[in-house]
Amino acid sequence: MNLAERLRLACLLTAVLLPAWLLRAVLLLRAAGGQVASPYDAVGFIADLGLAAIVSGLVLAVLRRSRAGGLAIVFVWLVIQLISYESVRSLDALPSFRDAGYLADATFLLGSGLQLFSPGWPLVATILSLCLAWAGRLAYATSKQVAAGFVSGALLLGLHASIGWNPDLADWRQTHALLHDWADTRGSLSAASSAAIASDLAVDLSGEREVGVPSGTPNVLLVLVESVSAAYLPSLSLAHGQQSGPSMLELDAFARRHRSFSTFVTHQVNTNRGLYAALCGDLPKLLPGTPKMSVHAATGLTTCLPRLLQDAGYHTAYLQAAPLAFMLKDQFLPRIGFQEVRGDLSFAEAAARSAWGVDDATLFRAGLALVRRLRAREGPWFATLLTVGTHHPYLVPDEFEPDRADDFERALAYADLEVGRLLKSLEAMGVLEDTLVLVSSDESRGRRDADDTLLRLISQNWGFLVAAGPGIGSARVDAPFALSDLPVSVLDYLSRGEEATRAGLLGRSVFREYPDGRHVFFANSRRGAAGAIDPLGRLLLCRKRFELCEAFEVPDGVFGATRRPAAWSEPDGGLVASVARWSLTSGAAASDLGVIELMAERRFVLPDAEPRMLHGGQNVDLRDGEWIEVELDVTVGRRVAVELRHRLKGPLEVRLDTTRRLAPGSRLRLRYAFVPDPGRGRTQCLTVAKPLRERSGVLDFSVARMLIRS
Repeated sequence: MNLAERLRLACLLTAVLLPAWLLRAVLLLRAAGGQVASPYDAVGFIADLGLAAIVSGLVLAVLRRSRAGGLAIVFVWLVIQLISYESVRSLDALPSFRDAGYLADATFLLGSGLQLFSPGWPLVATILSLCLAWAGRLAYATSKQVAAGFVSGALLLGLHASIGWNPDLADWRQTHALLHDWADTRGSLSAASSAAIASDLAVDLSGEREVGVPSGTPNVLLVLVESVSAAYLPSLSLAHGQQSGPSMLELDAFARRHRSFSTFVTHQVNTNRGLYAALCGDLPKLLPGTPKMSVHAATGLTTCLPRLLQDAGYHTAYLQAAPLAFMLKDQFLPRIGFQEVRGDLSFAEAAARSAWGVDDATLFRAGLALVRRLRAREGPWFATLLTVGTHHPYLVPDEFEPDRADDFERALAYADLEVGRLLKSLEAMGVLEDTLVLVSSDESRGRRDADDTLLRLISQNWGFLVAAGPGIGSARVDAPFALSDLPVSVLDYLSRGEEATRAGLLGRSVFREYPDGRHVFFANSRRGAAGAIDPLGRLLLCRKRFELCEAFEVPDGVFGATRRPAAWSEPDGGLVASVARWSLTSGAAASDLGVIELMAERRFVLPDAEPRMLHGGQNVDLRDGEWIEVELDVTVGRRVAVELRHRLKGPLEVRLDTTRRLAPGSRLRLRYAFVPDPGRGRTQCLTVAKPLRERSGVLDFSVARMLIRS
């Protein structure tokens, strides 16, 4: 092998290894929130090197037959490194490739996915890797050299596996995303009796009421601020011995004046899980699986809070900043009782707009207009607002604090300013005199700045709640409550507690004081963790998919940094595991999916030459032996031709990608079946339409559905 051949081979091998090691080094130098570098961090570099050796062997083998194929493998490997980097940077967790289907979703791809190639280290890694790969495209390796790559990779991964896992370091520092994601949820999920589960989860209104009974029939307003944690409210974080890092002082001032909750649990990560719990009084799935919002999108539930209040004479309305088609909210929300449902398409103008929706100020201005209109009509009302500005990659007008370096802190400051304005406007309008106002979050970003690995993990379930309204005084409550308690609490406040019992909701009322504790359950599917706060206030936590379970005394509060190991009780461990399993089928079994209607609307007026996502964002986890059929039947209006793109995506790969150009007045019927590979059942499909000329077009769907078969 001459010098030129060696240089080409070196360029190709470096193209594979460089992005993994470079981006890992960047994350470590930033210390991802202050964690001190450890010699154990070398374990992560070993994992990268082992996988890079195997990928290099694969690239060299493919290059013999196809240069394009070899370069494509390098590019896919690069994208995986970029996804891992961005996931750790923004979520403090390695990505789950079970969620790879979101990359086929236009809203996610345009809103967050394109951040993978954003300026900075991701762009540097991309340019260097692609340039080196191009320089080494003519590299040739013998069969022995290719085999050496595979063998050395296998030996390195064997070494990595033999070192073991350090619970004091974050997962991303010890492994690679592909290795972390290799095993799905497993472990001994022991069974517990349904009676034991029910005793902790069933409706409990036995506590002493701590707020006055309001006169008349109060309205209800629920405001959910995306990803916000009690860690950002100094008055609440101090209850757990924490000094708040980024602070929301306007929201904290409101919390001090009203009834606030310092130990408020968001059960899971992702909006479709948090919103489901907050509206339907049920646990979201604490293990990976098709979100219950998708499960119930086709049929809805008659036991969610909007339906119960509608049946009691309330007018119900929902307004969010993001597209409604994402995660099937356009179908789920009307079917659980919201009479008005509006998303990003309802905003003609916005101070800032992205594929994720509109900024917080724009949403709250529309929210105030909605409240004024509801107050002007006769009868009580229930409204819910959901922001998106503090969702990665964070949506803020360009002119707002442009010099602030941290994107999330800038978005948090903007959200604080605007939610403060909203709450002051509500007070000035007299809304708090006849309306129960609840301010909370759908999920928690947590304490990314903490140097404590365990605190960083559990803080991603640390939400907040502030309640204001007639008869509610100023108080800070440190007893644990959770998102699933909100429907019971609202009904209890309205003196309708018996309806919560009849509906089979879960939880306790945040407006009562209870003499005894209970288990409050939570999970983090991104981190393979599940746990609970037990009746004594201790922290129970299972990690590594129930392979490591620990109990802790927490003298400064469950979300504090001070903790002492406690004896692990097998009944407690069994309860955490079995409730996690039980959560998969509470409400209704996921196997009862049957038919998923892909679109809430059947007629679409498309804007001038602008693409529109017609459906997407919902992932379906197919069990062994299950498969799907997809049916679309669409007719194009007579004014303009339309380009229709339909994609089906399984884990890590596109299974179907078809684009059809439809002439005016034409009809397309599309029907196909898909059987997933065993153990790789997460599937998503989406459809995007775009007029082919500078004028609007119309699409009419007679059929748009996914059928689950077995």
